Amino acid sequence: MTLVVGAIDQHSGAVHMAGDTKIWWSEDETKSRGIYTNPALKVILLAHDLAVGYAGEGPEKIAREASKLRGRELESLLEGLATIRGASFLVARRNPGQLWEVAGGEWGEVSNRGLALIGDDQRLDPTTTVFDLVRRRYDDFGAEPAEFRLQSTMQNLVHLVRPETIGGFVVMASASNETAFRYAALPSTLFDSIRVPGPVEWPVTLSVLPGVDDTPGALGLWMENAGLGHLFCDGEPADPRRIVSDSVAKFVAIARDDFNQSLAVPYDPVLGVFDRH
Repeated sequence: MTLVVGAIDQHSGAVHMAGDTKIWWSEDETKSRGIYTNPALKVILLAHDLAVGYAGEGPEKIAREASKLRGRELESLLEGLATIRGASFLVARRNPGQLWEVAGGEWGEVSNRGLALIGDDQRLDPTTTVFDLVRRRYDDFGAEPAEFRLQSTMQNLVHLVRPETIGGFVVMASASNETAFRYAALPSTLFDSIRVPGPVEWPVTLSVLPGVDDTPGALGLWMENAGLGHLFCDGEPADPRRIVSDSVAKFVAIARDDFNQSLAVPYDPVLGVFDRH
């Protein structure tokens, strides 16, 4: 399963959607172990004013089918998503910020829920589920903008709590009344070792590298210590390209030279300033 969460900033009207990248197969545990070597892009940019997140088994098929609906208006998009079996969807629209949930062949607007969640509401302890924890953590930062609240909530859950069916990178897309949907650059640090498949010493820096210029729907996922990353090309959310390189700069250069994808990359690790390549 997965977790995808949508939020609307009540002050600015901006809309945000975030999800994890872990693939979980309930019937085959071995398929679920490639947390960092086999990521799934579960938040997809469909247009400048529309983004969709999905939950369900068989992420490649779901992402491919959802991507075929690019260019549709909202009503037609919702109708098309409702025909995809074995999946639920969260749709975000900008200007005005709105959220729609699609499940079981039906859909409805969920903009007024505060947080909209789809995926696996796994029980974490006798009194708390994943959805409970997400809502509680999000409310803890009530004075902050929705973008910060959602980012902090998802990074805490994915990187620290680590429910069985949720993990990997945190991918977030945002839009305002004035600006189109774009992926967010979300660096994270893991303070324990991971396997890809061999052990990688900690701390491990995970970088989410958003597409820019003429490939805004592209996304790079990079693991610094492992020298490994994956590239999702613009318009191809079901087919990650595995890239091995010894630096994030080389990863971005390969994305540009071999796949014609432009990514933003941090060139100052202290200031976190991003550049285009």
